Amino acid sequence: MKNILSITQYSLLTVFFLCALPLCAQEKTLDRMTRSEVKQRILQHMQIKDHVTFYHSNDKDIYAAYDLVNSGDKKEMLQGKTILLGILDAFDSNKGQPRTLEISFFAREKFFDSLRILKERNMMDTELNRLSESLVNRISFCEERGPNNRAANYAMGALAAARLFPKHKDAKLWKAYAEAVWNDWYEPGDSYEPAYVAHNIPRLIALGIKLGKQKELKGDKLKQVYYKFRNHVSSSGLVCSTGDGEPYDQESYVKAFAAIMEVCPDPTILWALKKTYLAGNMKSGRLSEEAFKKAYPQYVGMETKVPEMQASVQCLFPATYQSKDRLILAPSRKVGAPFAQFWIQDDCNVLYHGGISDTRGDLIHYEVDGTMIIADRGRYEWPAWNNTLLVSEPDAQYPFRQTTGVYSGRWYNSSANMRVTRGYMPSERYTINSQKSTDVHYALTDQKAPYGYMWGNPEAVAGNNDLINLREIRLEFALLPVEGEESVGKVFPGRTWFGGYEKRNVCPSDVPVDIYISNLFIAGDKGEKVMVPFDKLTDKISFGFIAPDKTQQFPETELAKEDYAIVTDSETGKQVLRIRTKYGRTVLRIQMNEQINVNDDYSRIGLSYKYVTPIKGWTRVPILIAFNDNDMKHNLRLDRQQGGILTDAKAENKAEDSYGSVSYKEIWTHDSSWKRSSILTKEGFLIVLDEFRPGKAADKLVAGPVWHVPSAPHCGNSDGPTADWFDASLLHYPAHARAFTDKYGEGNKNLFIAFDAPAGYENGIQYQPKHWKNDDYAIYSKCALEAGKAIRWLSVLIPHSANMDAIKLSKDVKIKNQGEKGYTVNIKWRDRVATPVNLEIYMGINDDWKVIRNK
Repeated sequence: MKNILSITQYSLLTVFFLCALPLCAQEKTLDRMTRSEVKQRILQHMQIKDHVTFYHSNDKDIYAAYDLVNSGDKKEMLQGKTILLGILDAFDSNKGQPRTLEISFFAREKFFDSLRILKERNMMDTELNRLSESLVNRISFCEERGPNNRAANYAMGALAAARLFPKHKDAKLWKAYAEAVWNDWYEPGDSYEPAYVAHNIPRLIALGIKLGKQKELKGDKLKQVYYKFRNHVSSSGLVCSTGDGEPYDQESYVKAFAAIMEVCPDPTILWALKKTYLAGNMKSGRLSEEAFKKAYPQYVGMETKVPEMQASVQCLFPATYQSKDRLILAPSRKVGAPFAQFWIQDDCNVLYHGGISDTRGDLIHYEVDGTMIIADRGRYEWPAWNNTLLVSEPDAQYPFRQTTGVYSGRWYNSSANMRVTRGYMPSERYTINSQKSTDVHYALTDQKAPYGYMWGNPEAVAGNNDLINLREIRLEFALLPVEGEESVGKVFPGRTWFGGYEKRNVCPSDVPVDIYISNLFIAGDKGEKVMVPFDKLTDKISFGFIAPDKTQQFPETELAKEDYAIVTDSETGKQVLRIRTKYGRTVLRIQMNEQINVNDDYSRIGLSYKYVTPIKGWTRVPILIAFNDNDMKHNLRLDRQQGGILTDAKAENKAEDSYGSVSYKEIWTHDSSWKRSSILTKEGFLIVLDEFRPGKAADKLVAGPVWHVPSAPHCGNSDGPTADWFDASLLHYPAHARAFTDKYGEGNKNLFIAFDAPAGYENGIQYQPKHWKNDDYAIYSKCALEAGKAIRWLSVLIPHSANMDAIKLSKDVKIKNQGEKGYTVNIKWRDRVATPVNLEIYMGINDDWKVIRNK
């Protein structure tokens, strides 16, 4: 139990740093500082410019104070008290300032528990009590809601404050808020952050313990959630957690399984804990059996049981909404057996961390012989960064590396995934919270338990918020100078909305860029409907401008009249709206009164537009769409969003081979569909068939599968776009990059990829630097689309030993395209470290498949 309650330090979000203190203070550690020195140390944090770093800047000091106070040693406890007094002094002197010091959600529980421990040991004098109570009265305890670590930590802080001051006038309110956060998790029976494992599960369990929910924590409802995470573990113990891009995935799951075992002991969960722990991490590699016994002596001699696991479609909220989330291919649980997982969630906006955008069909975990072949280790919002099927403009860089995708003088007709709006719009139960809002996003209040606020509407996952009332649509066009935001003052509040930490997504310009807009449309099952034809100015259209601002206040002013007008487009002869964008954000607002079902009727919203600029080559002004003053946490962007509604998902095993398929409609365009079918053989060969059926809106676009490898591949029969096979080492270079390792045999493995592509195809390699300090190489195949004509690609992925000749392997792999009858792949397998075998793999187009050996 102690382990669960003490998990509060999360390496990725909590920022530790050395402040610019006077030299005498720098020479001292916290356990030697005086009260005055601690105060000055905390006040120095006010100089931190970055909002996130500033918010977490006091965490380290609070943790240090807690460890001293909780030691039980009187001398150390007194030093802990000194630190707390210094912190409280700093907070007291900061009262009424425009920028206030913070106790982050991570640190609140330990801060108030430290004070409570001192109080219980009769070490809280009048001054400490006064300063503590003064701070408590200034803090808002009923903060974020939802089944995630942020809300759970806020709730734990509220409970700690209630224990410190049980007679406080708001103590009952704080407890009610904590209870509401628990219910946000327990009632639906899961978290909507499928990739955020270590942060969410231990803290939500810890909250349940504090609230006395032991019965619920070991009940069947939450067991289904525990088993969901258990089934992410391969037979070798490797896992892949895509949460915040942290590559040390093993620790995420180890923490989660350790927390689960303390409240719900289960032999299959113990198997998962032991497997993930013994798999080690990317620094240590695999560990010995003795290491587990030393780490978890309480489980020595306890039964472990290998869970039954084959191909399956896994759901979020398994006991309630059953929202399909992953396709898992697992031929067997034998040691070294292959394993694969695909994201399939069609409501990929999960409000906080992990899989927040275009990840449908993404291969996130592919493993053979205990070696990770492909892993998605970051919340990559752009499809080109993922192992999925990409659709793009014909003149765009393919796949995305650095935006070169839009050109001056060319009309574009691209759309965004409007279904994400249902996760943010209010409903009868979840209403707009006007007291708690930000400049970019409003919050919601749960009328059933009106404590705190939510950033999204939980009813969306249940399909109960599909009907959206549109009162206003806001379009924002952002333009940055070549020298970047800092040269003129920031353009965006906080982190940038145009690409989640990625400034490469914007092509800056040193001159204003004109944007011509023909119409705003919605599209879906009911076809395409023009909402606003921009052929004249009306009183329902207004314009604004948000200038660069070093203070990050971002006041909006009226756009100068010379920066917008109705003009005649020379190409089409039509009347269109011209907007001149300058450094900053140009705002276009359209008032309307429409009610739209974003699931059944219109799932996409788009714009017909073109850039007019003297810049030759490429340019891009990111376009954000917001509804009713809510920007959906930046998820609607007109950059050919993938979107798509999941229509079917299935999985099955035959002997020791696995098969699965997923199908989507309204993907990439409102009138297109996509089906991805996959076979994983017991040898570890992965055969993937992509069938894309483009509608009229996708005519003349290009599309194809993209696979990412950690090192530069070489191609076989050709060095150009006609190459039909590629081979890459799995040993990443440079070796120090965060997300790669050589602890699991990567240096001894290569990945061979062959395509059967449509006529007119182009295959190639694209270097792919990504955020989170990762980079890799994309192997792709692409082909032009023709409306109404189905197009197919077959990808054959074969991991093999590094000493195997790729040229010889290419000759031993034969792909036969039989048209509507499907594909046959013959593999003469002669890897030195594997048993020789001849395989004939049949992949049909209607979920029919088979694997024949030694024919």
